[in-house]
Amino acid sequence: MAGQFGVAGRNTIPGPRTIEFNMSLGRFVTLSQERGARADFRIEANNIFNTPSYRGLGTVVDATDFGRVTSVQGMRTLELSVRIRF
Repeated sequence: MAGQFGVAGRNTIPGPRTIEFNMSLGRFVTLSQERGARADFRIEANNIFNTPSYRGLGTVVDATDFGRVTSVQGMRTLELSVRIRF
């Protein structure tokens, strides 16, 4: 009935799965052995295959968006960093 709580348990409406692959690569290079200077290069990639991760599943039974995905998580991101140690 309208305005009353139902008897459905928690997490009874399954949403879409999230599959995400992340990767990072790093390289250390010695610039000067006498001074002990070294450079660290690093690149990180989140969601490297750019697989869509759906969010915001409509779970209200009488709503017009019931069962529909209403948003998508961010796309692939890359981050490059360089650190010089001396």
